[in-house]
Amino acid sequence: MKKNLRLVPFLKKIVECINRKDGYELSSMLNVKNIHSSQLMNQISDPKHAKDLCMSNLPLNWNETVYYHLRALYLYQNGNVIDAATEQCNCAQNFHRIFSDLDRWALPLHYIIHSDLYYLSALADKELAEKNEKATKLEDTARAINKAFTQCITDRRTPMTNSRKWGTYYIANLLFRTYFKLKSTNLCKNILRAIKVGDMPELENFPVAQQATFHYYCGLLNFLDEQYHEAGNHLLKAFRYIRGKSIKNELIILHLLIPIRLLSGVLPSKNLLNYHSSISETYSGMINAIHSGNVKEFEHCLRKQEKVLIRHNTYLTIEKCKLLCMRRLFKKVYIIEGMPTRMDVDSFRHALNFVAMNLDNDEVECLLAVMIEKGYIRGYISHEKRVVVLSASNAFPDITSISLA
Repeated sequence: MKKNLRLVPFLKKIVECINRKDGYELSSMLNVKNIHSSQLMNQISDPKHAKDLCMSNLPLNWNETVYYHLRALYLYQNGNVIDAATEQCNCAQNFHRIFSDLDRWALPLHYIIHSDLYYLSALADKELAEKNEKATKLEDTARAINKAFTQCITDRRTPMTNSRKWGTYYIANLLFRTYFKLKSTNLCKNILRAIKVGDMPELENFPVAQQATFHYYCGLLNFLDEQYHEAGNHLLKAFRYIRGKSIKNELIILHLLIPIRLLSGVLPSKNLLNYHSSISETYSGMINAIHSGNVKEFEHCLRKQEKVLIRHNTYLTIEKCKLLCMRRLFKKVYIIEGMPTRMDVDSFRHALNFVAMNLDNDEVECLLAVMIEKGYIRGYISHEKRVVVLSASNAFPDITSISLA
């Protein structure tokens, strides 16, 4: 108990921070990963005995919030992340009661309580899964962070400079991360709808890091929905914001942007391919194959990089580029034959045979029909005569002019 009395200066400092509305200092003091946390643990023999000190030295609701933080910290420092996640969730839920009466100054603490909750819950679920037990900590976390998001975006206080709305994008990004971890990306649309009608300050007025993360998740959601044009716009903005700041994040974005650019008919420059060895290793072979129209080589490179592409969730997108590779080959045949308005299907079949793609005329007709339907080729097929009737002008339009939808 005497050891726990050493907590009193810590608790008094918390009261001082509350009184002077110092959210940054509070966020440092109540951070489970802070270097001071291990030092604080040396002052606690048992967090249960610290409860009375919290109750007698801290304001109402703050006392339980800090107590649950100390419980989470104690358990985390002693290797029990499962129970630590539970106590941190209790900490967050108690803080929600306080936060509804606070304004912008408390946002740093709001952030750290919920980011610590995500951190501990992710560790806890990993450990539970390894034990073949039901992993539900992140589900509880999602509900707590959703409450935190609502408390930010629904704040109606004026002036706006003091509003909790300034915490909306930080918490939204954390909620995106949680939903992606839970593979519940469909719930992300609820966040976007809320922001759209939330009478928010312009995104450009928020910290650059929050803008970059928000654009990244919007781009990723668009990418998964095959809305490639919108995805490309968001991801390009995110990349520009983080350029030169984090090679890891740059690569994550580039592994999404490059497939989008390829699908839109834009081959990456040598400078971009040489930006990092992993980019060059993954895409150079496929890009060369697309440029030359070598479908067999494209398939070979696709198989070779399959694991990498699956890891980045881009395999299916890159696979769609096979049709562009064939189109490149067909355009070469079209040019060699003098750009006629009528071409035998057999001419395209022979070209595919030349690159070791042994297809019959029906299969080639099917490929041509898909290209015409997508706008890659302008014309129509006469099935009876096995002839492709091509547009007299611009039979093979620029891919960049074609919608990616």
